[in-house]
Amino acid sequence: MGKKEKMKTTEAFDLTMKTQYVIFKSIFFLVEPFRSTNKIILMHKTNRKWPWINYV
Repeated sequence: MGKKEKMKTTEAFDLTMKTQYVIFKSIFFLVEPFRSTNKIILMHKTNRKWPWINYV
């Protein structure tokens, strides 16, 4: 295996890792606001019955 071939494979590997990271980040950014709002709504609903749920 020559040096040039090795460089190509590492570059391709870096590229796949970067794309995976970007996809993961975008999914995270899309999902996170919904999760936090759901949490707030849940807290608001359960707060009257169990105030300690806020500290869990």
